Amino acid sequence: MTNVLELNYLNLSTYNMGTLELPATEEEINSFWEKLNPMDSDVELQYVVSDLDSNLDNLSLSQLEIVSELDNIEDFDKLFQACDSFEEAIEMLENHEYTIFEECESDYDLGYELAARNGIVDPEDNSILARYFDYEAYGRDCRFEGSFHWVDSNTVVELHR
Repeated sequence: MTNVLELNYLNLSTYNMGTLELPATEEEINSFWEKLNPMDSDVELQYVVSDLDSNLDNLSLSQLEIVSELDNIEDFDKLFQACDSFEEAIEMLENHEYTIFEECESDYDLGYELAARNGIVDPEDNSILARYFDYEAYGRDCRFEGSFHWVDSNTVVELHR
């Protein structure tokens, strides 16, 4: 997947200043920046990473350079939504201190995934325990613990702190 960076002046709303495909080299980013800002003035830019359901808007240019070098921008985007800061998200990504649960639309789905992953209950087992285990309550309680974060309607990120 190619990610495209669109840059717009904040005060001109949707005036498109150009695009840059990610990942990009430092030279490509610097060349792109010089094209947009030849006077090297302190102009604030807003950008949107299209092709992602992204929350990477409002990063600084230096943060953008770091993001452009990442191998997994999609995971970083989800981590960035779950973490308290840009630096924490980068650290979690580099140290693989996270788990992303896709297609978790409810506490039940989260509890089901966690029970299976941790070997608490085998969901495929037809025993009384498996039939009566409260996956929803388990998922909710784990989420209340604070290390699980909903980042969109069907994705949960667990931060291993």
